[in-house]
Amino acid sequence: MTIEFLPARNKTSASLFGPGKRWETPRLFKLVVIHWTAGSFNSCLRWFQAPNNKRSSAHYVISELGKIVQMVDEESVAWHAGISSWKDYPTYGNWNSLNPCSIGIELAGPPSCIGLKGWNEEQLDALVELCRDIRIRMPDIKLIDHSRICATKIDVLKGTGYEEDLFPWGRLLSESGMIEA
Repeated sequence: MTIEFLPARNKTSASLFGPGKRWETPRLFKLVVIHWTAGSFNSCLRWFQAPNNKRSSAHYVISELGKIVQMVDEESVAWHAGISSWKDYPTYGNWNSLNPCSIGIELAGPPSCIGLKGWNEEQLDALVELCRDIRIRMPDIKLIDHSRICATKIDVLKGTGYEEDLFPWGRLLSESGMIEA
C-alpha cells in the first residue's frame, strides 16, 4: 500500500495528552470514522490545506481511484468529527468531539456528487486495505460512519435514499476484519 503524505493545515498535537498535560488522560484510539467528501478528491486536498479553512482535516483521504493521501499523522488529532459523541467513547473534557479518540478517513464522493453510479472498486479496495493496516496496529479499534456520531443526524453511508449512493458497509466490515462500534 502506497500512502503519500500531504500535510493538512489543521491538527492538534498529541503532546497535549497524558500525565502533566492539558488532558491528563492518555489518548486512546477507539474509532475509525468514515466520511465522504462533498466534492472531488483534489478539492478536498486543497480545502484541507487552505489558509481560510480553520476547522477541518482528516488523517487520510482516498481518491475515487484508490489513491491514499495521509494529511495528519495518526498521533495528532485531525478535526474531522465535529461536535460528536457515541455511547461511552471518550470526548476528552471540553472537546465535545470524538476527534481525540479517532482516526478520520475521507472518501471522495459520494458517487452521485462526482458523476459515478456506484462506489469505485479501487476506492473500496484501498479503504479496506487501509482499515486492515490500522486494525493490525490497533486491534481494539472499531469502525463507524460519521452520520452516526455527528450532532446533525444525516445518514450518509447507510443510505441517502438514492440507491446508487448506498455504501457497502458489510463488505468493509467483513474484508477489513474490523467490527462496527
